[in-house]
Amino acid sequence: MPKFSANVQYDDWKGTAAADSADRRALSDYLRNAGLLSEGEFLVGFEAYIGEMAGQDEPYFSARAFVMEAGEYETGAQKAAAEDPLPVHARSLKISLLDFFKHFKRFDIILTLEGFDLTGREYTELT
Repeated sequence: MPKFSANVQYDDWKGTAAADSADRRALSDYLRNAGLLSEGEFLVGFEAYIGEMAGQDEPYFSARAFVMEAGEYETGAQKAAAEDPLPVHARSLKISLLDFFKHFKRFDIILTLEGFDLTGREYTELT
């Protein structure tokens, strides 16, 4: 059964990600305008995948939105806490890599080498 967790073929690098929605270009607004988010549905997650470039000028990019039937945040949070597995609709987005990232003010990804278990660890930058 799929999980809300990133993985690739070899998982050489694993980590965390965080993002701030853009004020005027939220991903949920894009979904509504594209007809991918209906009344009574709530965006609860997304997946962005970049594949091997293999000599191409641009990488393969795909994105999916995970949508649940819950019209507002509080209802969605309660449903997410109570249901396991969580029933969601996965909707493919027809969007470029650049346009996808325009829906965020900031996007941060931290990856560490497999086997080092550094997630959440403090570090000191040496000069």
